[in-house]
Amino acid sequence: MKLVFIAESMDGRSGGIQRVAHLISKCLLEPSEYSVEIISAKELPTELKSSNIWSANNKKWLFWLKAVSVVRRADMVIYDHLGTARVHSFASKKAKSVAFIHGIEVWKETAPPKRLKTVEKMDYLITNSQFTKTKALEHLPVFKNAKVCWLSTLEDGHSKFEVPLNQRRAQVVILGRMKSGRDKGHEALIELWGDVLEKNADARLVIIGIGDDQERLKRLAESKEYAESIEFTGFLENEDVEKRLAQSKLLCMPSRGEGFGLVYIEAMRLGVPVIASIQDAGQEVNVDGETGFNIDLDKQSELIESINHVLSNQNEFEKMGKNALQRWEHSFNYKSFSDRFLSIISEMTGINS
Repeated sequence: MKLVFIAESMDGRSGGIQRVAHLISKCLLEPSEYSVEIISAKELPTELKSSNIWSANNKKWLFWLKAVSVVRRADMVIYDHLGTARVHSFASKKAKSVAFIHGIEVWKETAPPKRLKTVEKMDYLITNSQFTKTKALEHLPVFKNAKVCWLSTLEDGHSKFEVPLNQRRAQVVILGRMKSGRDKGHEALIELWGDVLEKNADARLVIIGIGDDQERLKRLAESKEYAESIEFTGFLENEDVEKRLAQSKLLCMPSRGEGFGLVYIEAMRLGVPVIASIQDAGQEVNVDGETGFNIDLDKQSELIESINHVLSNQNEFEKMGKNALQRWEHSFNYKSFSDRFLSIISEMTGINS
């Protein structure tokens, strides 16, 4: 069987969808019963270069030309998101189509109408969480038969940067793109950080990432009397992100828009407890009271209390850190994703991989 994967980009430094494309490519390159061909619109990460992967090297017209040609020869095509899935409309109807769904692109409040038309044309759908599937079902009955496939880190092993739990700093990290209109909790953390310092005077807030809202958030932090305890790192390479997380006691990203939340499991791999919210899929990944806390964003006191609780109680921090690491080992290492994903594809194709 000819299996094709079409992706816009597999460079995980660019964002979550790109990391998922990298994950899927890694799975499909494993030995199997399928004849696999992978097409990428953008340049490939060095570790993914293979005779099975072709890249258009950022030439959009060339990507579309190649993708349509390859899809016409395929038995099944997997698309990394609904944008690339538009290719299917220009190809033959022979190949079965699968779209990987990430979250807000199918939520009723945020879904672009053009993307919803593409959803209806797909033969199969895979969502990254039960939360995303449930949200989509509020207005799209086609998601009734969608398969849920939790994500994972790209790694199976522990990080080489891991720091013993009893040597961690009173450091809280928020990691995510600072995009206007898509707040992931940055503003609330900056505004409420003074309340954290009242009980944990040596605490530091480390804000990792970039985005069009970065300068506004920087100005907000600089206006506070506790500005020196807040650091903006800008963009960091993956290894540097790992190092920062490994030194920390908390990953705090209380967002409203996570379809899954890869940063949560990246923190868990390093034994870092997580603060997520009950307003999105973070609550599905993070176990409240065990691997961290899931807070109600409409109750600001919960954010302050949960941060102070972890920073002020070493035993509780170490317990949650160990639980977080165990949850990653059990559910979110690479093999766990590979097993889930390939099982779903086997079911769709009728072939045992």
